[in-house]
Parts: sequence; C-alpha cells; structure tokens
Amino acid sequence: IDSAYEDMAALILSRTGLVLPSSRRSDVEGAFRKIIAKTGAVDGQKCLDQIEADEQLFDALIAEVTIGETYFFREPDQFTFVRETIIPEIRQLRGPEHGLRVWSAGCSSGEEPYSLAILFEEAGLVGRARILATDISRAALARAKQAEYSAWSLRGDGARFADQYLRRLNGRFELAERFRERVEFAYLNLAQDSYPTFATNTWSMDLILCRNVLIYLDGKTISDVARRLYESLA
Repeated sequence: IDSAYEDMAALILSRTGLVLPSSRRSDVEGAFRKIIAKTGAVDGQKCLDQIEADEQLFDALIAEVTIGETYFFREPDQFTFVRETIIPEIRQLRGPEHGLRVWSAGCSSGEEPYSLAILFEEAGLVGRARILATDISRAALARAKQAEYSAWSLRGDGARFADQYLRRLNGRFELAERFRERVEFAYLNLAQDSYPTFATNTWSMDLILCRNVLIYLDGKTISDVARRLYESLA
C-alpha cells in the first residue's frame, strides 16, 4: 500500500482539491485498505487503477477519507444570525414576497439543510424558501435523504430546536416528512468548474452556507471555490 499511497493522494487532490495531511496517514491508509478489500485487488496499485476507472469506487474512497462532522443547529448563534439579521435584510432588499434561495454546500448527512428548513418554518417562510444541499459523497447524500439520525446528531446546545420535529424510531430519530420535502439534495464536487449554472441550480443564491469544507482543500482550490461561490450569489 505504501507505493500506491502517494498516487492515491495525488488522484484525490487532482479531482477534489482535498489535501491529506501526514497526521491522517494511518486513518487514510485504513480507508484505502477497506477499498482494496472491497475490490479484491491484489495490491494497492491495482486497486488504484480500478478507482481511477470506476466512479463508484472513487466515491466510496472519498466517503471513507472525508470527515462528515455535523449535527442539528451546530453553532446556534449562526442560525440566530440568519433568523434575526440575514432574513430581514434579504426581505427588505428583495421584497417580502421574494422566495429565498439557500444553498448548503458540503451538507454531509443533511443536518445543516434540515436545520435551515426548520428555521424557515418557524420564521413563517413555508413555501417561500428553497434549499439546495450538495455534497461530494453520494453515500452521505443517501443518508441525508433517509433523514434518520442517532443521538449523536442531536448533541450540542442547538439540538433543542430540532428535537420537537423528530420522532424516535427503533432507537433512532426520524425527521418529519415535511422538512424532507423542502430540501433538494444533489451531488456536486466544489473543486470542479460546474457552478454557478442553471443545470446545477446553483445560481442567484441569497445565502450560502459552506462550513468546514475549505479547511480540507489546497490553496488554489480554495481560491477557485471562493470565487465560484461568490459568483453564485444573487
């Protein structure tokens, strides 16, 4: 695996902009071994050849090496700021009947966009807010669409805002169906030049949340992503 590791890291960097620091090498090697076992490849280089040619395998690798750290109403002060400052400013600027367009970029398993959906309902904006949620991990998006969570997703001071909208189901928590219907989940690789476009629905956004994503990217990718996110705003 040692001989293929650097090639694997270079492939991930070129396609996603993700930097794999030396401090995470043992974790990433463990992720790589899982993919090798999944493919049945005889060694790391043979597995890497398969990963390069197979989009699903590459997605599986990305799911293993990325850190999907999220929970409901993470950083409550941020959501308070959205409710008390950003929403009133947008409505003043664009009119009270304007339909908000909001994007959760790097949404992982969905707690952030669902928190926004709850916030908009409580703010009286049902039917006047569209939420796009994107991620590079199709596995994370699949979990997000299921909208079933463990108690780990309800940790933190902000969890009380979401608790009333989840019902306990076999030791897990299921989000009310109406909130699931208000979020559009889609695959999007922020490192690729595919936005803002109508095709990806990433145009004319009023608000973009992109938390703890850029810290994993290299400098050039950060610059490119920041520019494209800015261009995606209304």
